[in-house]
Amino acid sequence: KYFSYLLENDICASSFIAKNASVKLKDILSKSNNFISQQDKSKNPVISVIVRTFNSKDCVRNALNSLFSQTISKEKFEIIVVDDFSTDDTVEILKTYSDSILFFKNEQKGAVNALNFGISKSLGDYVIILDADDTFEPKILEEMHNRIVESSPDFIYCDYHEKNLETNESTLISLKDNVFQSIAIGILYKKSVLLSEGGYDSQYIFSEYNLLYAMTDKHRGLYIAQPLFTYNKHSNSMTANPEIVEKGMKQLQEKWGDISKLKNYGAPTSSTNSPRIVFIGCRKMGFESLQYLLGNHLENVVSIYTIDESLERKTANHYSFDSLQEYGVPIHK
Repeated sequence: KYFSYLLENDICASSFIAKNASVKLKDILSKSNNFISQQDKSKNPVISVIVRTFNSKDCVRNALNSLFSQTISKEKFEIIVVDDFSTDDTVEILKTYSDSILFFKNEQKGAVNALNFGISKSLGDYVIILDADDTFEPKILEEMHNRIVESSPDFIYCDYHEKNLETNESTLISLKDNVFQSIAIGILYKKSVLLSEGGYDSQYIFSEYNLLYAMTDKHRGLYIAQPLFTYNKHSNSMTANPEIVEKGMKQLQEKWGDISKLKNYGAPTSSTNSPRIVFIGCRKMGFESLQYLLGNHLENVVSIYTIDESLERKTANHYSFDSLQEYGVPIHK
């Protein structure tokens, strides 16, 4: 800081000290602090990308490569990776990217805590989330940066592709009429506004929707009608667990009331959006399971399928599904 100040003012240390003997080093440093802070700020990235990892050794390279392929100038964004206590080789892989990313280990376990920790380390005026199992399109940061320059919105969102990794099928998800079809990643937030709303609240399973409710209620968003990232849906993700999803949706419903616009991950959000059950089974276990469904969830069972022999009491292992016709649910042989 001392020498930066001297160089900035075109003076050398010896002449400065000789001609200004009464000037103390602390005075020079206090003056140079202003210069350094202004200089550093001008070099700060505009956008900070926060990448969360947890046992992501098989996919994190794809996520990072999608960031290295961005068309925007590299000086305009930074990549902050926060690992949430991985037990596989994720950390060792991340160490090989030390020249290209800022890597941190999460201090307090949990995916939401990892987000807030990453944001606390960021230098950008805007932040955007990318999970390690998803990817950005090459132009997402450039497109969003252009909108920042044009109108400086509080948050920016876009369409995306949802890819089922089990079937390899991809679906275009449009947010034109409903921003709540979004997911945790791919929304760019002005950091000051995000922090004014308390960041991501870890008491909510779907903290991203809790934040989005607050943002849409008070702040100005901007929509880009292009699919600019890919959300890879797989059986190991949190949203594949119906019990967790249902609990998360109930949390939001208790706070915000109507949650009918939220993305449907498979759990019922109200009595008007209940699951429709088609039962397929036979023999003793099937019979007893069906008895339970009809006795406890009759309103949800729409069809029953079984094999012919299960409709007749031939042996001790066969049960007559015909006896259940009194419930009024169609039985198909």
